[in-house]
Amino acid sequence: MTLLTWNIRHGGGRRLARIVEEIAAHDPEVIALTEYRTSPGKALCTALVERGWPHVQTTNPKALLCFCTSGLSVSASLATLLAEF
Repeated sequence: MTLLTWNIRHGGGRRLARIVEEIAAHDPEVIALTEYRTSPGKALCTALVERGWPHVQTTNPKALLCFCTSGLSVSASLATLLAEF
């Protein structure tokens, strides 16, 4: 399993398109983004779902956002992680 973590700093702002491109270039199975913000995060979520990471969990408002390519086996782990966060 390939895991990518990234502190996107203040929700990503004007860097969202570049962030999505860099994530896609690494093609991870699981993505964990910190400093996620709800407002700019909508565009980020849409872009990553469209690129093949359809399963999304967030600890919002605590600012951790996770995406994964396969929902069943990874979601249980993410649910445990998010419950403990």
